[in-house]
Amino acid sequence: MHGASVTVLLADDSDMMSKAIRSVLSLEPKIDLLGEARTLPEAVKMAALLRPNVILLDLHMPDGEGFEPSIVKVELLSCTDRIIAMSMLNDGATKALAQAYGASILLDKVNLGIELVPTLLSTRH
Repeated sequence: MHGASVTVLLADDSDMMSKAIRSVLSLEPKIDLLGEARTLPEAVKMAALLRPNVILLDLHMPDGEGFEPSIVKVELLSCTDRIIAMSMLNDGATKALAQAYGASILLDKVNLGIELVPTLLSTRH
């Protein structure tokens, strides 16, 4: 499927961060942002409905602490090819949390402007 688009679901509770990510993604014609979720339950529902190739998952949404990452991982990975985690932190605990959610990559939100599009385009089959 050379040249196919990457479909993305963005799960981030920050309006400002979502707007910035949306802006970066809109510049790349091979990336289609299918939807945006503000909570983990909303992300799970939207993932099941939209079936994106990639879920961009903010690891530190306020409602995240109320959910078992391994359960969310199973639900999300049943709906997508790949989860890419995002965080302002890059410590051991954050890396472990990204793994618990089934993320294949942990991106630093500070570097999203540089790293996000190449990372997403590398997920194309």
